[in-house]
Amino acid sequence: MNRLKYTFRIIFSTLAVALWCAAAPLPASAQDGDTADGKNKELQSLFRKLDAMVADRDRYSNQKQADIAKLKSALRSAPDASERFRIAARLYDEYSYFDSDSALVYANLAERLAHEIGSERTDEWIIKKANVYSAAGLFPEAESALAKLRRSDLNSDLIPEYYSAYQYLYDHHAVYADQDRKLSQSLRDLARIYNDSVGMSLTPGHPYALWWPVSSNPDMPVSDEVYTKLKASVDKSELNSRNDAISAYWLSRAAHVRGDWQDEQKYLIYSAMADIRTANCDIASLQQLAQILFDEGDVDRAYNYAEYCSNMAYKYHNRIRMVSLYNFINQIHKKFLERLHEQSDRVKTYVWLLIGLLVLALAALAVIAFLIRKAHRRGVLLAAANRRLNQKIEELNRTHEELQELHDRERDLNTRLSKANEELHDANDLKEKYIVYAFTMASDFINDMDAICKKLLRKVKTNQFGELRNELENPKFVDNEMKQFYRTFDRMFLSIYPNFLEEINRGLPENERVELKDGELPNTRMRIYALHKLGITESAKIAHMLRCSIQTVYNNRPKTAN
Repeated sequence: MNRLKYTFRIIFSTLAVALWCAAAPLPASAQDGDTADGKNKELQSLFRKLDAMVADRDRYSNQKQADIAKLKSALRSAPDASERFRIAARLYDEYSYFDSDSALVYANLAERLAHEIGSERTDEWIIKKANVYSAAGLFPEAESALAKLRRSDLNSDLIPEYYSAYQYLYDHHAVYADQDRKLSQSLRDLARIYNDSVGMSLTPGHPYALWWPVSSNPDMPVSDEVYTKLKASVDKSELNSRNDAISAYWLSRAAHVRGDWQDEQKYLIYSAMADIRTANCDIASLQQLAQILFDEGDVDRAYNYAEYCSNMAYKYHNRIRMVSLYNFINQIHKKFLERLHEQSDRVKTYVWLLIGLLVLALAALAVIAFLIRKAHRRGVLLAAANRRLNQKIEELNRTHEELQELHDRERDLNTRLSKANEELHDANDLKEKYIVYAFTMASDFINDMDAICKKLLRKVKTNQFGELRNELENPKFVDNEMKQFYRTFDRMFLSIYPNFLEEINRGLPENERVELKDGELPNTRMRIYALHKLGITESAKIAHMLRCSIQTVYNNRPKTAN
């Protein structure tokens, strides 16, 4: 009997290993930038916050649309042209980096209303329209709009905006014309000239003055005074405006030139947070951060950020960013394909491992069959011995009249022997029932494993790796097998101890008494009691067998003991 139990333990351990291999998740490349990759705790926390904001993107977009809806309602009820101009200007600000088409509509409306009320700021709206055209990749339209202006006719405070619009136009056009190196370099030279003009026309209080020393030559280090001033401005900002995003972006660029990679990523995150919070669709900082993460091997997070930027660029109709993101996302897809091939190789390894384990399981079954036959032969010999014993009992009965004095003792012996015989017969029946149950469970499990193996091999042969991964990660098979195990255990146990629940209920308060459910034990608590009944009292072993926590076993231990 002990050898049979030992063999059962071997086969179930083997099958458990096979099941674990089949259900184990495939290893993958670095998926989380928050792992032990050298980033400090501050960066880890910032990345988690940025991930949450990207996931919650719709909230910021909905808030933006709600603010716009209020402004549109106010525009419809505005009492005069001056109020309509003020609201149209605010609507342009809301749309300027949210929806290029709508931004142009309200820029045109603001320009027309400026003429209508006699404002001297009509040139400002031409510059604003040119910036929207440039952001959307409509370079001829942007150049045509700016050509309407003469520098000598502009107000002094618009001159930096005028030069900046030309710089923005030529910078974006150079990126778009990247395939034509000669044209691209020519456009970059023009952008540099206009950038120098921006710097010469800036006044100390102008918003551009804060980051212009960095943007004017982003590959050269700036002075400690400029860096400290820009850093102080970003650190105390609330990161809720377009200017906050731009300042943080150029600060990250300055940190990059200084070789401070942590500050570079930190302020790129700051910039991205400001862009997302303001629902900015022309978001450069997050795209650059995605490229850095991709180079570091954090492919999943890089793809998440790039996909967000791509959606925003499409929404804004930003042709420049859509082209650059298309090429970048292609690189990420190639990386994903490489990972998929690696996982395919691992799947093949697991399949062969499963096959080997199944062979071991079959060998264990052969050993069990041998032991069953051997036990049967012993049962036959035991039955013969029982028959001979009955014959002896009959002989003793025939001598009863002659040995009256020994009759009482023989009679008592006979009674005890009969009782032992009945118990032995019952034990033999119980053993055969255990063997049938065990053999049936093992056979069913092998058939299930064989079906799964064939199914996995078919998916491997047909390169259905996505479905294969879903199959391997699906816990449904394990859950079904556990349910079948519980049903078999319950029925086997109750067939041995049919009065088990009655005995338990006698020791429980009336409101806690339980009943059989479809011929099975109703809950995990009753199965813990059943295992204690069988002499299994180790909490870790019970938790492992019933797939529950050790705490659950501890919580039920006092009640079990009672």
